Amino acid sequence: MGPTLEEIMDEIKDFFVMEKDPYYRIGERKAYLKTAFQLKKIGLSILLIAKATGLTQKEIRNLKQ
Repeated sequence: MGPTLEEIMDEIKDFFVMEKDPYYRIGERKAYLKTAFQLKKIGLSILLIAKATGLTQKEIRNLKQ
């Protein structure tokens, strides 16, 4: 019998770097936008939101309330 799925995944894990996965990055960006939206909604300053999320002030200003 061949190798188990766990053994195969262990061998290829170094090939996949999660931070370089485009779907991971898209999901991460959506999370930052959602967080920024919520912080803006409660009245936190755009500058502080930008510092906390890494988004630009322009991106935060453009979030729809």
